[in-house]
Amino acid sequence: MHLSTFPEGIEEELMSYIEGFVVRLYDSSIEMTSVNAARLELFYYKARDFDHLPPTKDALFQHTLRAAYQAGHVWGQALITCPDLPETSQWGWMKKETSWAPLWTIMPPISKCLKDLVTCQCKKMCKPPCKCYMADVKCSTLCFCRGNCSRK
Repeated sequence: MHLSTFPEGIEEELMSYIEGFVVRLYDSSIEMTSVNAARLELFYYKARDFDHLPPTKDALFQHTLRAAYQAGHVWGQALITCPDLPETSQWGWMKKETSWAPLWTIMPPISKCLKDLVTCQCKKMCKPPCKCYMADVKCSTLCFCRGNCSRK
């Protein structure tokens, strides 16, 4: 396996195979091989919630980097007294104070990109715990009130 023997990076062709595999883990009836396209298909046409969608292409790439680093570099040199490991930050990790933490994605959170996806079930007046109120966004036509509510 290429990823388990001192990989230098992740090639696009290999990522496409990994994407196809992950798509089939989430829904074997989907013909596509792109996780981003599968996310759209599963969300819009099969009504899956966000917790049951495959990761984004970027999140999957970061996870694959971490797995390749662990398998190909760390475990590949487990019996060596002073292993020669590549720079951790290039393999899906980020430095947090005195330790390393997974870099989940380099994409901004969806809440910052698509505030229009926040919807509420308020009928007349938005107040806590209304999702729109808590996210500090105006109600939209997707909300139960169709954007015609008052805020408290």
